[in-house]
Amino acid sequence: MPVLNEADAIYLGIHPVDRMILDEVIVWPNEDVIEYGSDESLWPPAVSPQAPGDPQLLVLGSQFKVLADGRITAIRFWRHSGPQTSRVVALWSDAGDKLAEVVTSGEVDGWNVIPIGPIEVSANEVLRVSYGYTGSLGGAFAYTNTYVPGSAHLTWLQGCYLIGANDQFPVNLIVPNNYFADVVYQPVVATVPPFNPDTITGLRVWLDAVDYLPGSWLNKAGGGGQPVIKGAPAPAWATSTQNGLPVVRFKPNEGRLRMLSGSGVYKEWTLVYVGRMVGPTSGRIVNAVYQPANLLVGYWNGMQDVMYDGGFANPNLQTAWTSDWKMYGGDGSDTPSTHARLLSRGELLSTLGSGVEGWKDTFSISGFDPEGTQETCDCEVAEVCLYNRKLDDAERQQVETYLREKWSIT
Repeated sequence: MPVLNEADAIYLGIHPVDRMILDEVIVWPNEDVIEYGSDESLWPPAVSPQAPGDPQLLVLGSQFKVLADGRITAIRFWRHSGPQTSRVVALWSDAGDKLAEVVTSGEVDGWNVIPIGPIEVSANEVLRVSYGYTGSLGGAFAYTNTYVPGSAHLTWLQGCYLIGANDQFPVNLIVPNNYFADVVYQPVVATVPPFNPDTITGLRVWLDAVDYLPGSWLNKAGGGGQPVIKGAPAPAWATSTQNGLPVVRFKPNEGRLRMLSGSGVYKEWTLVYVGRMVGPTSGRIVNAVYQPANLLVGYWNGMQDVMYDGGFANPNLQTAWTSDWKMYGGDGSDTPSTHARLLSRGELLSTLGSGVEGWKDTFSISGFDPEGTQETCDCEVAEVCLYNRKLDDAERQQVETYLREKWSIT
């Protein structure tokens, strides 16, 4: 999972735990997924370089241009047989900034490929790649002045060198000398937007603890109503022991979340959420509002792995609750023979064959009655996704993967 840091976002607000002003808040850096193409290099695998010698310290290299966004994953250079088996190889900006450096070992005759980075590069960026040569050891270096290398996305410009050092920037340029200094490059072929729960249609309730403010939890689902916090004090913002992200802490007989109407979810539904019971009071975490509906998923009356929707799911596997983080899921439909299912961490636990009530346009966290505190609980909730249709398994698994990676659910 990505490393999070305070620079990921800036936010000014009131911390509901200690009422202190926050300058920063940690958020989930859900970034684009970049797909890369096949490896490219300036030189083809089969070459026949000349082998001149020189008694001096030298840095030898290539100045080249990248024609498309991509990344450089390795430096490659040609080694002639000789006593030198270790040297400094480096990648530089054209202005002389060192982007990567490796001291080689165990070199072989011919092409040597040295992994680096990877180093992200941009279209039309000019770079230099180099390797050191210690002439006093004897041997030779690779050279030609009759061949101009290149590939679909890499253009060789000219040779570069420096005399009197073997690990510095090759500031001098020379045409047409080429010293068989090369890179392994991969072009960007696609940028895939990150998956979010609203990537899948039908999302009506999307609550992320990152968005919680004192007494207000934004429903990010387009078209869904906004929940309200009933009672006081309001739920608090806490730091998850699971992955360091914020979670919302509910306590018995205190603030609880309600959508008495406006969830837009009825008998066709899919739910996936991450939460845990803290205790000692254990009631319901996520459920419909009763009345009009009596549906709960995950926790009830001191138990976990339980589902009720007009009846208990079968087999009824409920056991005494633990404080482990859970990713519960479920779905329902008024049409198939299996009307509802309960899942934990993506694995099927039990089913309900008939008589489902659904959500009846409601939604609730901690307890079930519209205004009171019946079956409220000590719990923490990280994120909730509720859809107004039964997702197919592939869609649901996308949501589960997103939550599993974000909240470190194993």
